[in-house]
Amino acid sequence: MAGWVGLTVAAAIVFARVAGFFHDDAFVMLRYARNLLAGYGPVWNPGERVEGYTSFLHLGLSALAGTWMELPSAARLVNLAAFGALLAVLGPGSGRALGLTPLAWTIASLVAAASGPLAAWTMGGLEAPLMALVVTVQAIAAVGAVERAHEPRWVASAGLAAGLACWTRPEGAGLAGSCAVLLACLGDADRRARFRALATFALVAGAFWASHLAWRRSYYGEWLPNTYYAKVWGLESELLPRGLGYVWSWVSAPPWLAVAGVLAAGLLLGRGRAARALIPALLGLAVAAMAAAAGGDHMPAHRLLVPVVGLIALLAGLAAHELRAHVRPSVRLMAALSLAALQVHSTPALYRDPAAHVGELVGRYIDARWPAGSLVALNTAGSTPYFAPRLAFLDMLGLTDRVIARRRPPATELPWQRVPGHSKGDGAYVLARRPDFIILGYAEGDPAGRPRFLGDLELARLSAFQERYSMERVTIPLAPSPDHARYAATRTGTLTLTYYGRRKR
Repeated sequence: MAGWVGLTVAAAIVFARVAGFFHDDAFVMLRYARNLLAGYGPVWNPGERVEGYTSFLHLGLSALAGTWMELPSAARLVNLAAFGALLAVLGPGSGRALGLTPLAWTIASLVAAASGPLAAWTMGGLEAPLMALVVTVQAIAAVGAVERAHEPRWVASAGLAAGLACWTRPEGAGLAGSCAVLLACLGDADRRARFRALATFALVAGAFWASHLAWRRSYYGEWLPNTYYAKVWGLESELLPRGLGYVWSWVSAPPWLAVAGVLAAGLLLGRGRAARALIPALLGLAVAAMAAAAGGDHMPAHRLLVPVVGLIALLAGLAAHELRAHVRPSVRLMAALSLAALQVHSTPALYRDPAAHVGELVGRYIDARWPAGSLVALNTAGSTPYFAPRLAFLDMLGLTDRVIARRRPPATELPWQRVPGHSKGDGAYVLARRPDFIILGYAEGDPAGRPRFLGDLELARLSAFQERYSMERVTIPLAPSPDHARYAATRTGTLTLTYYGRRKR
């Protein structure tokens, strides 16, 4: 009972701290979902097939839920369902699958429920909670398979979860490969049983992976998503140092959840429970390694490492179960409650990021006033385009633009070029597209003399830009809201929008 009270209180506190959080990048995916529901297909601009979103599964589920509600609420509903399912899988699910005692599986659920990053991204609109769910299910099913002499039903369940992970994030394929190696190396089954298990796992997981790859190739004409080219391609020499720093910033900061995971895995390994120790631990290590190889992320709450939370929670529950004959229940529960309290204490208050807040205001304003069908070039690819469905957009950072994403960037000149996902740009290409309006810099716009991103800098250096475009400023009065005080651009109760309009000839 005390464990469930602690779980409820911890979850309530962390969710209260992050309830207002929603990230601008979620609106990128939601613009795709809106166009899908409108009959244009999963595209950012109607008629332009570019895969500028990360999660095929999250997009599909959000669009499905969006048939009954507003899309931002739909994305949150999908994540809340994934969060609830994760607690159920770690709780009664792990009890049935792995024989955990009620106290042990309560501890597993408690550790996940108290996670600030998991709560933040449940509200934040992107796919991290869904990825945490399918990766944790994959780990539990793989452990169950190894402990049952590679029974086909459990192997197939692990393959199903691995396949869904492939649909949820690109690194799902790497995790499937890691899980296959673990299934081949662990357990007491004979060689023939292991071979059958690997074949079953590969067939099930591979069917998901191959079907998505074939669909991507047929629909978008590419083998890899545009997000790979925008964030990774041409930047390889810079990615690993950034990514290692990203992972270390999570490992070395409170609540030191990675330390708890290592201790739990070490305890299990020391007691001869190799599958229970190594499968969650090495899958978690694979998640961290792929996050590092990709250069990390610019978003708060360590989005790319959220799947590790479910795996560490599983390790905590497995360790608590292993200690049942040696440590009193009250001591095990107090240790888990202490870790949960540390997680809660380490969770900062989060609100909508500035791009999402200001970008919505800008999007609503220009959608009502600029001519329908106008082409707008900008850097805020999420909220502004989402809230301006009558307009077409050109993403100057390249997430949803094939040409910019495939450009190898020149030497770094601006701080933002060192931020993951913000390194690309192509001023000459943007100018050649002849946009009707250009919003440089942040969501509210900046003058050309104050470049934030590579595209801004290159446009400002082109004489043709100065000749063809003139700067305009408009002050937008805002309806009273306490949210405006949190952001520099809206603190005064007004918003100054700076943009460049194409001169009439």
